[in-house]
Amino acid sequence: MIAPLLVLLAAAAAGQGAGAAAQKPPLPLLEEPYEPPSIPDWYSIHHVRRPVVISKVEPDYFAEARKRVQGKVTVGLWVNTNGRPSRLRVLRSLDPELDAKALEAIRHWRFKSALKNGKPVRAPVTVEIDFRLL
Repeated sequence: MIAPLLVLLAAAAAGQGAGAAAQKPPLPLLEEPYEPPSIPDWYSIHHVRRPVVISKVEPDYFAEARKRVQGKVTVGLWVNTNGRPSRLRVLRSLDPELDAKALEAIRHWRFKSALKNGKPVRAPVTVEIDFRLL
């Protein structure tokens, strides 16, 4: 009875036996970089009609125009069921002062809310504000 125990101990010390069988070979490396699957459009997934801008306020650009700064500010937001924008966030910045002007203007915008099965629902929107010198 002692002899089989010694054989198991010797096999374990040599890297054989039950412990060696549990080890798996390493996975091969991928030759091409992994690309996640594309995400379908949010509105298509949720069967929602997009919100529509019904009134908007243009940002004040006069003071910043003297600095000769121009370009686009991209803002992400949610349109609530009452058509008001909420959770505004700058996605692509141009200039801190112009970002603030864009956010302030968008806060005054009004939307016809998104609809799902004829009922208003919250929906995400991306807006670009274009600041151009004339």
